[in-house]
Amino acid sequence: MFSDTNGAATTLDALEQVAALPAVPTRDWCQRSAEALAHVIGPKGGRSVFAVGVGSVRDNLECLDAVGVHSADAATQTHVEHSLARNTPTGRRPSGQTELSIVGSSEMARSDSWLRSPLMRVIASQGMIGLVLGFGLIVSGDPGRLLWIFSAGEAANESRIGGDASFIMVVLLALLRRSRLALGVNASERIEWISDREYETLGHIVRGLSVREIAEQTGRSAHTVHDHVKSLHRKLRANSRGELVARALGHLPLNTSPPRS
Repeated sequence: MFSDTNGAATTLDALEQVAALPAVPTRDWCQRSAEALAHVIGPKGGRSVFAVGVGSVRDNLECLDAVGVHSADAATQTHVEHSLARNTPTGRRPSGQTELSIVGSSEMARSDSWLRSPLMRVIASQGMIGLVLGFGLIVSGDPGRLLWIFSAGEAANESRIGGDASFIMVVLLALLRRSRLALGVNASERIEWISDREYETLGHIVRGLSVREIAEQTGRSAHTVHDHVKSLHRKLRANSRGELVARALGHLPLNTSPPRS
């Protein structure tokens, strides 16, 4: 009989946080992911920062197409955001059958090239150390698409990052699989990011509202709402309202063509 009910409940709560992330490519998908990781594995107390990015990769990470950063400390968040906007972070794609590679703080501390990287210089200037670095393939191929995950915190918090290595691996694997659902289009194609208003419209569609009803609830014209719906059909490769709902609920991955009758 299981006795660690608290540990099981913590894992379940963490997975629910990840499962609540959008199943479609919203513009703030990386930002939401960074916030979710900070909530479920962030050190309790002290400063920390979490970053999640989506990038193009061959052997090495070539660029980040999108990135989100979360920290309770506004100055730290700003410094990390500026660093990532200017420099591509170091990283290699997972090899062999490994779908997710995780590097811990001790491994980062032994890597001279990583310690000399622009991001780690910024982290050090804030009195912090790298805690977790992760790379996972969203889409394989050449080029591929990579999920890049990073966290840092004060050295005193290293032992307080939420959960043990197995727990962190489970959470990051769940995030990787969620990213495949939302962002798993062919890596040679650019991601069609969904705007905030389009995502709001999609939520109303899921609830069964008509274009007229959405216009009334949002205070927009029916013409504007219709444009949002049309754009959603194109970006999510949906041929009907039912397919839009299926995409939004995660029942039809973006890289899967809807069945034709």
